[in-house]
Amino acid sequence: MKLSLPRLFGRETSGLSQAQAPATPVPTAAFDLPPKTEVCRVILDHWSHLRGDRLLPRHADFDPAAVARYLPNVALFEVRSPELTHCRLAGTAFRLTLGFELTGMNVNHLYAPELHRAAGYRFTTIATQPCAATVELSLRFSALQQSPHELIFLPLEPDGADVPPTILVATAGIDSVLWQNTAILPQLEASPTFRFIDIGAGVPASTLPPDDFGR
Repeated sequence: MKLSLPRLFGRETSGLSQAQAPATPVPTAAFDLPPKTEVCRVILDHWSHLRGDRLLPRHADFDPAAVARYLPNVALFEVRSPELTHCRLAGTAFRLTLGFELTGMNVNHLYAPELHRAAGYRFTTIATQPCAATVELSLRFSALQQSPHELIFLPLEPDGADVPPTILVATAGIDSVLWQNTAILPQLEASPTFRFIDIGAGVPASTLPPDDFGR
């Protein structure tokens, strides 16, 4: 699937109103450890360049042409509510590694039902804290083999109060092998490697939702 620039820059409104993140100076680096894959390093570098000394880069600042080679490995998630993280757009690498088209899906539902609430909490926290995150997942492929994949999640400042917050996502296989998967749902399992990353606004004490989250 080719990422369309009009679609990537197009805006949709949502009933979920979100305040814009403050553009405050950020003296610290976003990631204490660099990503392991070239794809994630390049996307992180582009995000960091765009934000400069602000807390977040604006959604409209993201330039697909600047990272054109890596667009198949990029997705945009809209956090519309704790129960709904909508994949607005996903490159072909997501389809090849997951085995199905991710665009238009509720990303929370990639996980088993008992993990939906935790997934919603993590995406909501990334978007509204805001903070970044990283995780390594072992994906299952049709040949019954598993391959470790790295994902990074980078929040973008909404372009308006009526626009849901967006997360820029990048993924790549750590072993540089691109497999074509079969549709296995739920594909994702809980990973102990998930962690929030402080980009200047702090991070929660836990990666698991508090008792009152979403209630």
